[in-house]
Amino acid sequence: KVISVAPNITETIYAINKQNTLIGRTDFSTNPKEVSSIPSIGSLTDPNIEKIAQLKPDLVIASNHFRMEDLKKLEELNIKVVVLSGPDSFESTYDVINNVGKILNANSKAASVVSSMKKKVAYVQEKVKGRSTPSVYYVIAFGKSGDFTAGKDTFIGKMITIAGGKNAADDTNGWKYSTEKLIEKDPDILICSNKLN
Repeated sequence: KVISVAPNITETIYAINKQNTLIGRTDFSTNPKEVSSIPSIGSLTDPNIEKIAQLKPDLVIASNHFRMEDLKKLEELNIKVVVLSGPDSFESTYDVINNVGKILNANSKAASVVSSMKKKVAYVQEKVKGRSTPSVYYVIAFGKSGDFTAGKDTFIGKMITIAGGKNAADDTNGWKYSTEKLIEKDPDILICSNKLN
């Protein structure tokens, strides 16, 4: 019985066909759609420790944004936790998939998913070779809560580059941005996250 505390872990569990082990996920784990039937344990950065304990998992799998204090609380409750973290990169993503495969006894399926991803990346790189490089701004959120995009150090930022674009937000790290900077950059393409309401 597994609780995922990160969207990338949840998606990986589904990708390696181990969704039958999943008993909890975060509010941000919305892909694939079927995951909505799994109980949420709160947010990525503020999981509900009591809810996790009530679900009685054999294992909690977390990722980059998991806080040390939450790890300690779960360990005090004798709940096993694995934190799979690393830089936002394709190599790190491949490592996470392979490690989830090891943990859930799905090594060959994980290796197959990674191999398929590598082939897609190589295919895209070949297709965009020698073409023009449009500037791209990835819209994660905007408005009263702030403007958020994918900076140069993010996985999405790296995907834009691999896909033949120039990240309009390559002058920042992380996720925060400003409308003023965006207007100044005047990107060729805006890509909107499907999570925008």
